Amino acid sequence: LADTIRNNKVEIQRVLQVGYAVWDDLLDRIEREESAAKRRQGAAQTCDFYDEQIWTFLVGCAYALAPRGPTQLAAQLIESQAVSPCTAIWFEVQPRSPRSKEGNTRVDLAVGGIRRRYGTESGIEYDPGLASWVALCECKWYSDIDTKVSYDKHRNQLIRIIENAVFFQSGGTRPERVHVVIITPASFKRRTIRSRLYQ
Repeated sequence: LADTIRNNKVEIQRVLQVGYAVWDDLLDRIEREESAAKRRQGAAQTCDFYDEQIWTFLVGCAYALAPRGPTQLAAQLIESQAVSPCTAIWFEVQPRSPRSKEGNTRVDLAVGGIRRRYGTESGIEYDPGLASWVALCECKWYSDIDTKVSYDKHRNQLIRIIENAVFFQSGGTRPERVHVVIITPASFKRRTIRSRLYQ
C-alpha cells in the first residue's frame, strides 16, 4: 500500500487535499503496519490498522486514484447517485467554529462545495461555485464518539460536527444542503450488544 501511494503521490495529491495530517508520517505508519503483518506467524498476512486516520487516508487515496473518484465517494457518502461532479476529497481539515471560545473542529473527510480557507493549511470554507451541498464526515474504527467537548458538557464530538456543518459558510453564503456522515465498521452495526455510543 505504501509503495503504491508513494508511486502515485502526484496523481493522488491533485485530488486528495490533506489538511493538518503529515503525508510522510502517514506513509511511515502504513509501512510499519505492513512490515508487522509480514512478521506475524500463523496469522493471516493482512494489515489491521487500529488507527482510523490511516483507514480514512487509504480510502481517500483509493478514491483519488479512481476515475470520477471524488464523485463516486460523494454518492456513497450521501447515498445518492444524483450528485453534481466533485473534484476534490478533503482529509483532516478544519471548518471554522461557529462558537467564539472554541477552536476549529477537526473533520476526518469532506466533499462537496469546499475550498481551502485563505491563509490556512487545513482550514476549509464553502465554495458555492463548486456545488450547492457539502458532506462532513467523522470516521471511526475501534474508537467511539468522544464525549468531551470544551466549554459545553452537553455536547459530544458528533453534535459538534453537526453544528459545524449547519453553520458551514463563506462570507455568509451557506450550502443549500449539508450532510453529516459517520463512517463506522459494519461489524459493530450487526452486533446485538451495543458497545459504541454511535450505535
